[in-house]
Amino acid sequence: MNKELAQEFAENYYEDEPSALDPITILMIAGLLVNLIRLAYDCYKDQNKAINVMQKPSLLARMVLVREIRKVCKEYKSNINQKKLKEVILNRKLTREELLSLLSENELNDQNQ
Repeated sequence: MNKELAQEFAENYYEDEPSALDPITILMIAGLLVNLIRLAYDCYKDQNKAINVMQKPSLLARMVLVREIRKVCKEYKSNINQKKLKEVILNRKLTREELLSLLSENELNDQNQ
């Protein structure tokens, strides 16, 4: 599920550019989405609060988003436009079902490690 979401975000990011989708960008966005839902859940320890923060990010949540984008771009050594990526993420509202799916995938990954 998170790969499909990441691909959708990447398509939105590259919407104005004639270039092809970069698989590294898709992986980077997938990792970013998982990191964001993990952080929200770790902060609140409540699934509903984490989902609410992801759907309606506060100023603090937006600051965390910027930090996570910067961290992930550095990790992948990407020269992606971070401001544009932030806008794409904030403009695409994730549904409750998508967030629950990301959260359950995140919990499965935690159990396997």
